Amino acid sequence: MSTTTTLKLPSELKRRIARLVDGTERSAHAFMLEAIAHQIEHEERLRAFVAEAVAADRKIDRTGEVYAAGEVHAWLDRLARRKAGARRPARPRPCRT
Repeated sequence: MSTTTTLKLPSELKRRIARLVDGTERSAHAFMLEAIAHQIEHEERLRAFVAEAVAADRKIDRTGEVYAAGEVHAWLDRLARRKAGARRPARPRPCRT
């Protein structure tokens, strides 16, 4: 079910949208819906990323286990080169702070 929402757009933004949809089969309304959906997806992915990072940080605080930087760099290098056997570094090590 859809509901109506009113957006007050600055004139310049409205002109920019009109220029972008001119000559296409999209309406300004469709363009704005797509832009809003795109931004929502971006924000949801960002929040999930931050939540995962916070959880990982808490796990480090709890366990003290981290990966050695050299192993991580080697793993990333293998991934970048797309070599077979590009796996996670062998095992986490105690954090030394």
